[in-house]
Amino acid sequence: MNKKGDIKMTGRLFIGIFAGLIVLAILVVPTSKLLAGLLSDSSEQTQESMDNLNYTITHLAFGETDSILIYLEDSEMLVAFDNDPNSGSGTASIFERPSRCFNKACLVVCRDTSDSDACVNSDLISGYEFGGFILSDSPESGIVTLGNGEYISISMEWADNDLVLFAEEK
Repeated sequence: MNKKGDIKMTGRLFIGIFAGLIVLAILVVPTSKLLAGLLSDSSEQTQESMDNLNYTITHLAFGETDSILIYLEDSEMLVAFDNDPNSGSGTASIFERPSRCFNKACLVVCRDTSDSDACVNSDLISGYEFGGFILSDSPESGIVTLGNGEYISISMEWADNDLVLFAEEK
C-alpha cells in the first residue's frame, strides 16, 4: 500500500471539493437574488414602489425635480386626490375619495379602473399635507398613470404648494 499516495490523493480531493463549494456559493447567491426579484409577488413590487414614491415626495425640496420608477400591475392605476374633502379625483371627480384621504392630498393605487368606487377600499394610500397635485396628462380624471405590468417613470417638481407629476412608460 502506498500511504503517501493515498494522503496526497485525499488532500487533492478535499481541495477540489472545497473549491467546488466556493464556486457553487459564488454562483448560487446572485442567481437566487435575481430569481427572487423576477418571481416576487407583483403586489409586493407595487407596495415597495409606493413606499419609494412616498419617500421621494416627502424628501423633495422646493425647486428640485426628481423622478422614480414605480411598478403597477395591468389592472391597477395611480390616482391623485387634492386636499379638498368634498372632491373626488381630478377636475371631473371621476373616482370617489377614500376616507383615509379626508383633508389630505393623496396618491392611491386603485385596482378596478371601471368603477367610481375603485379607490375607496385601497390598501395602498399615501397622504400628504400639501395642497394637491397638478397632472400633466389627465387633470380631469386624476389618473396619474395606468399600470401595464412594467415599471413606469414618474417625474415630479413643486409648483407653489402643489406637486406636478409627469408619467412616462419606460
